[in-house]
Amino acid sequence: MKKIITLCLFVFALLVGSQTAFAQKTSTLDREAISKTEILQKQIGFDDAQADKIYEAIKEHAKAANEFKSKDGMDKSQSMKKINDELDRKLKGILTEKQYETYIANKRY
Repeated sequence: MKKIITLCLFVFALLVGSQTAFAQKTSTLDREAISKTEILQKQIGFDDAQADKIYEAIKEHAKAANEFKSKDGMDKSQSMKKINDELDRKLKGILTEKQYETYIANKRY
């Protein structure tokens, strides 16, 4: 009986530990997306409604880039180009034409 209880406690500890590690990774993506959104907002000057959409697009981009970096055996330059092009496409739909031109002129991933 003691072994079963010990095993259950061990499994519970593993589950709690994995959830904490996942939460820290997610919060890192959130901080990165917030930071990049703030930088872009200073450079481009978009409103808060656009900022929310841009934050989500940047967060998805960062998540996709992180997932890609963990995979092996892929054509890295081609895949990252696709990920970056997807972000550009999303931002083009969110920003005005003038804002998008400013973004392209100052673009850094």
